[in-house]
Amino acid sequence: MVDDDVIIDAVKPFTQTFDEDTYNALVAIVGECLCMYQWLTKEDGHLKTAFVGGHKSPIAIRLQQFMETYKKIAPRFEGMGLKLYKFHILK
Repeated sequence: MVDDDVIIDAVKPFTQTFDEDTYNALVAIVGECLCMYQWLTKEDGHLKTAFVGGHKSPIAIRLQQFMETYKKIAPRFEGMGLKLYKFHILK
């Protein structure tokens, strides 16, 4: 039988405190993630003109900006902390 103290320790939430600027930045990145998700799952498709230019298109530039901001703001505590395979390849 597993001791109750062991179970309680195993399910304790990770806690970390942030200063006000970091907290606001994290809230902003969550908002950006929600916007990005909404845009990616758009049912009526995307304007083809937004993709003109390949890596220099407005969409590509915005995705690169989003990823740089996310990488700068989101805490990464250990390897694969972002849970994304080869994050650097995506940009």
